[in-house]
Amino acid sequence: ELEQHFREAQDLTRELELANQELLETAEEAHQARNSSRVAQALLDEVLDRAPLGIAVVDRDLRFVRVNRALAEITRTPAEEHIGRRPSEVNAALTSTEEHFRRVLDSGESLVGVRISMALHNGEHSHFLSNYFPVRGPSGGRRRRRSSTCR
Repeated sequence: ELEQHFREAQDLTRELELANQELLETAEEAHQARNSSRVAQALLDEVLDRAPLGIAVVDRDLRFVRVNRALAEITRTPAEEHIGRRPSEVNAALTSTEEHFRRVLDSGESLVGVRISMALHNGEHSHFLSNYFPVRGPSGGRRRRRSSTCR
């Protein structure tokens, strides 16, 4: 009976060792995935910030979530001052963009080649072509809309 308990304890020890090895491998895979995600995020940040055209991401409430350097230069407003604000709160001349964002949200369809005129802080006017398109989540549902603006 003692030998039977000893064999059972050995079997349990082997099972625990295997489970521990699987747990260590899973933890290593998770660590590698986090590192890959950080690298991918850093790459995406670099691409957005170096893009030669203005790019913005807005949430369902039409508030900026992300603005790249080029768009900040176009609006003459630092990128961080866009975050959490609606386009019209950044510059009244951007009010019409809210209509375009809302249309994309409601229809799920992209808008391409939309002409926008904007009065700059110094009184000058700039004219742009903008594109608006929905960004879909992993399940296919619309999460955010992006806009790109070209001078």
